[in-house]
Amino acid sequence: MEAQDLKFDTKNRQWSTEREAVRFFARHDGVELEFIVTKDVLASVGQLTAALNEESALLTFDNYEDVFLAAADRAWRAADDSKPAYFISDDDVG
Repeated sequence: MEAQDLKFDTKNRQWSTEREAVRFFARHDGVELEFIVTKDVLASVGQLTAALNEESALLTFDNYEDVFLAAADRAWRAADDSKPAYFISDDDVG
């Protein structure tokens, strides 16, 4: 999927146990960018009340992929400079 200048590769999204977040990647002008959606944001978007685990986090990401890609695009465009990773917040989603 492509969001204007970013080319997303969501097939390689993964759960990070260390960060308790879903990580996914995009490319812009040949540079790989990492985006991170924390469990709190996943739970908020998915309106989940139960604790998230890897399976439910990835399923939530897949079900709301368009929301997270749009949020990633907003977070990337709002940044003043290139970062190694962009954290998707509730503000980016809303």
